[in-house]
Amino acid sequence: ASEEEWKLMTMRYYANISWIDDMMGRTLAELKKKGILDNAIIIYTSDHGEMLGEHYYRFNKYNLYDASARVPMIVSGSALPKQFERGSVVNDPTENIDVLPTLLDIANIEQVIKLPGENLLKPITRKANFCALHELRGEAAFMWRTKDFKLILVLKRKEKAKDYLPSDIIIGELYNLKEDPNEWYDLFGTEQNFSIQEHYTQELIKHLNSL
Repeated sequence: ASEEEWKLMTMRYYANISWIDDMMGRTLAELKKKGILDNAIIIYTSDHGEMLGEHYYRFNKYNLYDASARVPMIVSGSALPKQFERGSVVNDPTENIDVLPTLLDIANIEQVIKLPGENLLKPITRKANFCALHELRGEAAFMWRTKDFKLILVLKRKEKAKDYLPSDIIIGELYNLKEDPNEWYDLFGTEQNFSIQEHYTQELIKHLNSL
């Protein structure tokens, strides 16, 4: 893309963010008028990012880099438990599947069927963030991410998650997020990171097999 195209793309993206912010403000104002905010939980999140030029992608979500897979998660509202510290930042590996169990727990509604997520207002027990991407026929891509490293594996697609094995790996990527937060330097297959790669691979396959 030319410099002018990048400029227009960025401008449109920021304009879209401003529009969303305005709509959120108008929604909250109407809820306040109705008195609903006096006893409410508000969760602000998203399903995916749009890249905005990261890794040379324009408005593309079909990958497992952070600019696409990592999304905002803000929990607020007057109905938050008193012990929950306002304005706090939590670095636990949370996911969008945590939204429903959180709201059910706060509302004292028992789960008829055990849901896969966790209550965001309690200590998170999961070890890492998991994400799946199914875009190519016969292949499935999965992410296993901690605050230190991210592993991305492309596997031969299986009908059931419990059937995935390390032998199904087609290709992979490994990033040191502390030293390379923008995920430019792929460490997959390097000798000095072999033990980390093996450990994350085992954890990812184990998680898939538990689904």
